[in-house]
Amino acid sequence: MPFRFFLLSLCLVAAAAKAQESAAPEPAETPSATSPAADAAEPPKAEPKTVPLDASALLTIGVPRSQAERDDMAERAATLKEESRLRKEEAEKALANATPVCWKKFLVSSCLDDAKVAYRKEISIAKRQDRESQTLDRNVRKYDAAEHVRLRDEENARRDEQNAKRAAEFRAEQEAKAKARAEKQSRP
Repeated sequence: MPFRFFLLSLCLVAAAAKAQESAAPEPAETPSATSPAADAAEPPKAEPKTVPLDASALLTIGVPRSQAERDDMAERAATLKEESRLRKEEAEKALANATPVCWKKFLVSSCLDDAKVAYRKEISIAKRQDRESQTLDRNVRKYDAAEHVRLRDEENARRDEQNAKRAAEFRAEQEAKAKARAEKQSRP
């Protein structure tokens, strides 16, 4: 199983590198009709920097970046799941309907084999849709978990700030009480 994850990460890195290369097309060199002095005056164009991918970047590939993107992804996952279910049902119906028809033909085995091949093809497509739907759902859950962590961290920071403010007020109050006690005790 770990080897499969290694291959998956290797494929993702290669795909991301290829995407970065295709996103930054190389400028075509055109012979300029201007003088060499004009060419020297032009600042050289900086190449876009590519950020190397690390393990954390691999974990966030495909994860939505905003709530709207998350909602679209969740809707697409639900649509794919429903299409997959309908495709499976349709394939099962087609196989069930083909079986009695095949038994009436002369080449029963060949007809049944053809029906099963068509069934397996449709089921394969349905499973692919289902896997894609599960991947989208997983990415939506990752976004939800990250959003939950972000909100929790904001709430904890707000509480820490309130607690620090209360602690400062309490210390100031205790110091005032201690001064009052000290003044009271110093008076004869």
